[in-house]
Amino acid sequence: MRLIVLFLSSLFFSSLGKYFDNDILLKCKIEMIEYRGEGAYIAVSLMDENGKYLKTLHVLGEDKTWFFDMRLFWANLKSNGLIDDDAYYTHVDGITGPTIGGGKNLVVPLLLNKSEIGKGYKILFETAVEDKGYFKSDLNFELTEKSLNDNFEGTGFIKSVRTLSN
Repeated sequence: MRLIVLFLSSLFFSSLGKYFDNDILLKCKIEMIEYRGEGAYIAVSLMDENGKYLKTLHVLGEDKTWFFDMRLFWANLKSNGLIDDDAYYTHVDGITGPTIGGGKNLVVPLLLNKSEIGKGYKILFETAVEDKGYFKSDLNFELTEKSLNDNFEGTGFIKSVRTLSN
């Protein structure tokens, strides 16, 4: 019996390894600046080498009635006809619950494909806080081998993002 369990386990875990061979899990520790007020909505998107939107990787903030505050993200939802349809969730690799407040930290996982590294693609962090402002490019960085384990400074509500890959 033990031999059968070991055999089945090895088949299961070896197939998982093949499934994830081209994936990179990029953990991004987001540190927010100190501010008072509502939490920040953040959309993390993958952009091509020309700055064209490819896909949404992660969203902080669940209430889609506030998504229009993140204008680039909203424009992409609109252009894909996803505004009035819950189907937009299938186009986002990660939706979290609450927004993130001033002075707080949060680790956000991004699932990337190895083929996206070194092609000029960028990760874009777009932020908006009710009654405080909007930053279309609060922080962005090119996807390179170096940027997978690096530190970047924001220009708006994000103080910094520290990346760490698997």
